[in-house]
Amino acid sequence: LLAPESKDYKSLPSDDNDRYIAAIRTEALSSLGYFLLPNQLFSSVVEDIKTNQAFIIDRLPTIFNSIEQSTASEDDFGGLFEEIDLTSSKLGKSEDDKNKLISKVMVHLSEIDFHLDDSEIDRMVAEAEANAESDKERRAEVETRNQAEALVHGAEKAIDDLGDKADPQAKADVEAGIEALREVLGGDDIESISSKSAELSQAMMKMGEAAYQGETDAETDGEADPKADDETVVDAEFEEVDAEADNSKKSSK
Repeated sequence: LLAPESKDYKSLPSDDNDRYIAAIRTEALSSLGYFLLPNQLFSSVVEDIKTNQAFIIDRLPTIFNSIEQSTASEDDFGGLFEEIDLTSSKLGKSEDDKNKLISKVMVHLSEIDFHLDDSEIDRMVAEAEANAESDKERRAEVETRNQAEALVHGAEKAIDDLGDKADPQAKADVEAGIEALREVLGGDDIESISSKSAELSQAMMKMGEAAYQGETDAETDGEADPKADDETVVDAEFEEVDAEADNSKKSSK
């Protein structure tokens, strides 16, 4: 927009009513998603520091707010600078001390060469993607180990809770599964840890089923036989009738 008239953006007035500024704001929001006035550019602030030893600590909050509020969408940069505390005593005891430190940091940043060629950018992107995949795998390994350790603890507790009610063979299978899982947990083979965890889970399920079946069988055996109860009642009735007949005979004599 400025090239045909050989104008430099930093030389324009930082006035929203300026016709160039209005046009550039529209174009910047459309193509970049944000907009800054000329005096809010990082290079302009640094130049002011170097040339005029400007007191910039009061200007930065205004610049931060302008960046957050100038975006096409509030979600883009909303709250971007909310964790920056320019009043912190860690920056210095006085306002002047804080300003000197912030100014020095900004000048140092301005001297860093952030320009990278395409091959360097591609390399950094590739490294970032590789690290992301590595981090994902590492998280999966940690989760698998944690689940396996929790399974061992749960299996031991299940054996203790069942006590004598545990089926001997099923209990032996669970104990063997615990030992097998503990052994692979000492190594780095995540697939083996997953496999042994699945085997121990199956053994625990079978032990639980056997314990449940044992309780059901015990309840069935403990129930009284209805037929046997009926016979006992009938015998008692006959004995009572015989006793009454006996008494009647004795009275008639």
